[in-house]
Amino acid sequence: MNEAAQIRRKPDPEQTRAHLRYIAEMSGELASVAGALKRPMLTYFLNMARVEAEMLLAELTPPGTTRARL
Repeated sequence: MNEAAQIRRKPDPEQTRAHLRYIAEMSGELASVAGALKRPMLTYFLNMARVEAEMLLAELTPPGTTRARL
């Protein structure tokens, strides 16, 4: 598949959810590290990234579907 076709192709919803879960988990862990280093601004932004990923994940989760806690 050429590059233009890959760009136009709709992303796989399950892969998108997996990526968002990964982003939420990693940014949460990094926020913990930044907090331990007493870097409040960095902690804040990393937590904002975590929350954004969790919100997007919730939007993509079909209604009535239970999902495991991150």
